Amino acid sequence: MALIPIAKVFGVTAAGILSGLQISFSHITMPVLLQTAPDNLLAKQWLAFYKIGASVAPPYAITCAICFGFLAYKSRNLKGLLPDAGPFDPTTPFALYTAAAVSIPAIVPWTVTQMVPTNDRLMLKAAQNDAFGLEEAQALVAKWVALHMVRVGLVVFGTVCGACGAVLS
Repeated sequence: MALIPIAKVFGVTAAGILSGLQISFSHITMPVLLQTAPDNLLAKQWLAFYKIGASVAPPYAITCAICFGFLAYKSRNLKGLLPDAGPFDPTTPFALYTAAAVSIPAIVPWTVTQMVPTNDRLMLKAAQNDAFGLEEAQALVAKWVALHMVRVGLVVFGTVCGACGAVLS
């Protein structure tokens, strides 16, 4: 079917772009902000990057979920690398695509349940420069980076699973 190769390309590409975006926030953007931003700009600069991520990331996560979900459905009868594992073979394209389709959009509930308090404090700091000092702003951004690393892990895991599913199907 012509849609399968298209879904593979779009799914793996969207996952790769989203992985790069997420990694760049934690490993490039935020470390530079923590080292160079003065007290009155740190939270504002964090907020500017946060807004970019909040507007750019969801379409990629949705694309991944749709493509990998479709591919999981289409590959549900394909065998994996472990012929004796039966229906619980984690190497089947179905299992790999399902893991990708679930783990990548899982960044949304993680953000809502675990990151919102930190996000809210940083947004308050961005709106009210004198709400707390540089040390607290730096601590909040550092905490945000640590929480964000879970999202990075979910997206990278999903990317690898989706790519492996594409290779094995």
